[in-house]
Amino acid sequence: MKDAGRNYEKPWAVPKAEKKEKASSYVDHVYPDGIGPDIELINMIENQMLDKNPNVSFDDIADLNETKKLL
Repeated sequence: MKDAGRNYEKPWAVPKAEKKEKASSYVDHVYPDGIGPDIELINMIENQMLDKNPNVSFDDIADLNETKKLL
């Protein structure tokens, strides 16, 4: 850390807490410390079963016109 008035390192100073980025996956959201009983299962489901960019538009979905208007 550097002080604005003096240009030298302060190894004794406590570093400012860094903001953690937004959770990029469900595992990061549920187990922010990376430890939990279901991490492998959650990662497998996210990697093999979920389609994060399905390229589906409202025009591709039949009916539910009122629901589409509400969204």
